[in-house]
Amino acid sequence: MARNMGSSPSSSTFKTHQVAMVGGEVAPALWYRSDLEKVRVSLAKCRNFIPFAHGGTSFRPGTWYVGSTKNNGKAILIPMSFTSEPSIHIEVGNQYMRFFVDGRPIMSGSVPYEISAPYELTDLPNIRYVQSADVLYIVDGHHRPKQLKRYANDNWSLEDLNFKNGPFMKENDTDDTLTISSYNGSTGKIGDTVTVTASSNMFVPEDVGRLINIRYVMEAKTISRGRVEPTGAGVIAGPWDVDGKFEVTGTFAGVDSGQEHLAVEIQYSIDGGSTWQVFDSFLNMHSTNRVKIAGELNSEDYNDVIPKIRFYSTGDAWTFSWILKYSRQEINGILEITQYISPTQVRCKVKRKCFYLNTPTKKWSLGAWGDVPGWP
Repeated sequence: MARNMGSSPSSSTFKTHQVAMVGGEVAPALWYRSDLEKVRVSLAKCRNFIPFAHGGTSFRPGTWYVGSTKNNGKAILIPMSFTSEPSIHIEVGNQYMRFFVDGRPIMSGSVPYEISAPYELTDLPNIRYVQSADVLYIVDGHHRPKQLKRYANDNWSLEDLNFKNGPFMKENDTDDTLTISSYNGSTGKIGDTVTVTASSNMFVPEDVGRLINIRYVMEAKTISRGRVEPTGAGVIAGPWDVDGKFEVTGTFAGVDSGQEHLAVEIQYSIDGGSTWQVFDSFLNMHSTNRVKIAGELNSEDYNDVIPKIRFYSTGDAWTFSWILKYSRQEINGILEITQYISPTQVRCKVKRKCFYLNTPTKKWSLGAWGDVPGWP
C-alpha cells in the first residue's frame, strides 16, 4: 500500500507514482518526508506482498493443507535445507518429532515416522537451532543441548551434545581446594577415572556430567641426558614418552670436513613405536656449539596415544651429547563428573591429562553449564 503524501494531516492529500518498494516499512513520523530518498522507495504498510529488488511487488505464495499435528496439539516447525535435496520440515511437539519432505509426512509403514524428544509444550517457544549439513544443534535453556542427526529421511537420532573443553565459570577466588587422587591405580591420563575431593561441601547429585577445570604449572624437569658416539646409521638413544612441551639441547664433540651432511635426528612416533617420523635434526657442523630445539607433542592430538621420542644418527659422526627435558608450562586438566559420592567427593573421567595427583589446588573452576547452573 503506497503512502498518502501531504503537508499536514488536515490539508488536501495527493498521491505519487511509486515503482520501487525496496526501502521496507517506515514509521508514521516519516510518511511525509518526501525529501528523503529512502522514504520515496518505502511503504507505510506491506502485508502479503513481496517487494522485488528491481522494483514492483508480487503477491506472496499461498499455502495448502499438508496434515494435522499429532493429536491436533501445539507444535513448531523447524526447516532443514540441503543443496541437492528437497528441504525437510520438522514438527516438534510435546515430547516428539515428526518429519515432512516435499509437503508430505515421512511414513513408517502406515503411520508417520517419529522419534521421542524431551521438549514439552512450555519449552517449544524457547527452542533455538542451527544447521550444519545433516546435523541440527538444538538448545532451549532447560535441557542439555542436543544434536538431531539425519542418517536417512526415515532414520533420525536425537543425541546429547557433549562439550570437550568448557565453557567454565569464573576461576575460584576462595580458600577452597580440590585434590585429584588415583582410583584403582589411575595416573591422570586421558580416559582414566580419578577421585576429586573438595575441602568444603561443593557437589550435589545433579553435578553428574558437569566439567571441572584444574589449572596448574608443570615445572621444567629432565627426561634424559647423556652422550654417545655414533658408529653408523641407526638409533643411538631412546625412546622416551613425551607428553607436552619439551626442549632438546645437543652438541657434537667435533666436526670433520665432509661430515656436514651427517645429522642426529629427533624422531617421534604416535603409534606406540611402530613407525617413526623426523621432528627436527642436529646437523654435524656445530662443533662444541650447543643447539637448542623446542617442540610440543600432546597425546590429546593423537587419539590419546602418548608420543615417543628417540635419537637417530644418519652416519658415523663425532660424540653427540644431549639434554632432553620438559619445558615449564601451564596445563589445564579437564575432568567430567561421572559419579556423585558426597558433598565433598566425586568420581571423574579425565578429558585432558592431570598429572599432579594428591596436590591440593585453589586454581579450579566448575563447568558453566549443567543441571545446577543451567543450560544455554
